Amino acid sequence: MTECLYLINHNQSKLTLLIYVIIGVIAVSIASLFVVEAQQNKRQLNSHKQLLHDTVRKTLVAQLASSLEQYPQSMEEVEKHWQTIATEVFLYQQGKQIYPYAFLGNNTLKMSPKWQQFTTMSAELSEAELKRSSVLNRLQLAIHNKASSDINALTQEYFNLVANYQLSPLSEVVSALTFLTIDQQEQWNPELIKQVLMTGNSLFKPVSYYIFKENSGFSQADLQHMQTTIKRLLETANISTKWFIKNSELMTLAPPEFNQHSAAIENFTLLSKENKQFIYVELNQQYNLIMPYNIIEALAETVKELRKQGVLSYEDSIQLQPNSALTTLHHLLLVIDKPEWKMWSSQQQLFLISKFTLLLISVISLIFVTRLLINQQKKKQDYLAMREQFISLVSHELKTPLAAIRVMAETVDKRHKRLLSLKDYPNRIVNEVDRLWLMVDNLLSMNRLKSNEINLNYQRINLHVMVNYCLEKSSEYCDLPLEPINNIGKSITVNADELLFELVISNLISNAIKYNDKSIIRIEFSYDKTKNELTIIDNACGIDSTQWLSVFDEFTRLPQQKSVSGNGIGLSLCKLILQQHNAEIEIHHSTSQGTTWKIIF
Repeated sequence: MTECLYLINHNQSKLTLLIYVIIGVIAVSIASLFVVEAQQNKRQLNSHKQLLHDTVRKTLVAQLASSLEQYPQSMEEVEKHWQTIATEVFLYQQGKQIYPYAFLGNNTLKMSPKWQQFTTMSAELSEAELKRSSVLNRLQLAIHNKASSDINALTQEYFNLVANYQLSPLSEVVSALTFLTIDQQEQWNPELIKQVLMTGNSLFKPVSYYIFKENSGFSQADLQHMQTTIKRLLETANISTKWFIKNSELMTLAPPEFNQHSAAIENFTLLSKENKQFIYVELNQQYNLIMPYNIIEALAETVKELRKQGVLSYEDSIQLQPNSALTTLHHLLLVIDKPEWKMWSSQQQLFLISKFTLLLISVISLIFVTRLLINQQKKKQDYLAMREQFISLVSHELKTPLAAIRVMAETVDKRHKRLLSLKDYPNRIVNEVDRLWLMVDNLLSMNRLKSNEINLNYQRINLHVMVNYCLEKSSEYCDLPLEPINNIGKSITVNADELLFELVISNLISNAIKYNDKSIIRIEFSYDKTKNELTIIDNACGIDSTQWLSVFDEFTRLPQQKSVSGNGIGLSLCKLILQQHNAEIEIHHSTSQGTTWKIIF
């Protein structure tokens, strides 16, 4: 039977381990699916983010392409619209700046002698220049004398010379400005001034043409004098100076630094200069453009456009990544604040945590239920095993006193017939009957208490008297000397069922006798009134501290008790009886020298 129980328990342990492994594998598999799903959701969110980033960049490029229409994009357009272009844009043809017009003269601060030579009709002037200087001097005299006919004739002669004799750009400017400035009495009408300075006509080019497009022969002082004079003449004639002043400023404006000849610079590269932002655009293989470009404003326009299209909601926002270096529009680092993404991400995290929590609860619950079922099955098997063992023990325990009684009864009968002395056989028969009575009484009491078929008959019991009675009765079948000590006061009483409480005392005394390995059996009783505690101290073999609780379990017998006859219900019966009395029994101290028991009322 022991081998069968061992095989059953061994197989049960293997089955339990297998079930736990299966539960663990299933839990890990489900958790892996949760992780894979979370990663897929994260990749999907990142894909949406990348798609929106690309959409923003493409929209920025489309808006930029639309804004390019207001700027010149070739030499032909510059030549065609040069008199109206006035914007801070830099146009390059094969690396050479063609707009704004650059100052190509020298940087000296000394004016050219031409100014003085035209006034004094210097011999250093060319023939064509002398003719023009002569006309200008005579015209100045006619204006001074207010000779209208001479003024008209000399004016006509001057413009004929301009149309027929081309001078150097510097001489043309000096000649034109000298012509306009000799009019101290405001003889020239605004239209004439505008033609000479700004627009020109079919006969001559305007002064501004030479200043912006053919200025290589000018000094810095010449240029400044020309600009000042032209501005004054335009203001005097009430003609707008905006275009002229803007282009004059652009002449000295340096573009944002970059290598025009480098192939490394990418299209739509963002540049900056003096807190101003520009963008480099490749128009075609021949022309490049650097135009003003405010990325913050462009982003704001892009957000508006995407909101109109329904791509962004009014709660969404787009900003440049803080402290990011300027780069191209294609590689622009953006921070897109989209509450919908945050909410979706938070929900996914919450779902994942909830799934793992539910999985953990399910696994724990499954393990708990499995363990509970296995424990129940084990308890059932242990109970069946203990019951079998109990039946075997009881059978043996019943047979032993009965066989002894039979043998001694037969011996008494034979000796009686022969008229021989009966010796102590009658007393021994009585002792065996008492042992048999105690065991049967234990079994019956246990069964009645567990089935609630017993009604307690409470009465005041003199504890001193009851202990003496139980000690006296137990000493009759004790094979070793018994030294009982009863320190309980003679007047101490307890409220209990007399028969059941006597059974508790008898079992404790019986155990102290049966499991005693000393030459003299000692057992001491005392009672503490203040604590309502009955203390029993024996000198039996003792109980290991790890078994102090299990000894009160039904059918439990300790390893050191296997060699002694018993059925394993004595202490469990004591505990059950005392629980019916609202009392407790416990082991207070135990060594190989004995055990101290306490009954607490």
